[in-house]
Amino acid sequence: MIIGIMFGLVIAAVLVYRLRYIHCTFVCELRSGKVNVIKGHLPSSFIYDCRQMMRGRKVLGLIKGIESNQRLHLHFSPSIDVADQIYLEKQFPHKLYSQKTSETSSSVFLD
Repeated sequence: MIIGIMFGLVIAAVLVYRLRYIHCTFVCELRSGKVNVIKGHLPSSFIYDCRQMMRGRKVLGLIKGIESNQRLHLHFSPSIDVADQIYLEKQFPHKLYSQKTSETSSSVFLD
């Protein structure tokens, strides 16, 4: 009985761990001057801007791209400074992620 409960808890913990990034379009980690893309794809220009912002400083945290209401919002870890968050928000190419499909055709338009 106890083994079954422990097994169930382990399975639940693994599922929670695997599903924590499921709603994100992308996740990237900033650590030691490097940008590691954990999930999704990021434009190389944004990765370059992240590296420029971190140059000479110790920045550690995550940036998540969360899509809601047909728009992509950036979510930053609390460890990333507010000024850095504003800088990266301005540098991020939102137009690449705000694609709308036409109802009359199957083509994709960029705003």
